[in-house]
Amino acid sequence: MKTYTKQLKDVRVGDVVKGHAGGWLEITKIEREQRAGGLHLFMHGRDVDSGEFGPIYGDGHETRTLRR
Repeated sequence: MKTYTKQLKDVRVGDVVKGHAGGWLEITKIEREQRAGGLHLFMHGRDVDSGEFGPIYGDGHETRTLRR
């Protein structure tokens, strides 16, 4: 499996992102909120192995691992 990194602000619906717990989530929805400290994102994803849904969140400059 090939992986690469992206800043959260550049992640799109359909991307497969490594979650906080280590699983891989296919992003289904992205909510963006501009705050005093910058862009904050809350993403909804479906675990590609179990099918369960889970969140990914962070600021726009945070870097995440994605897979192709």
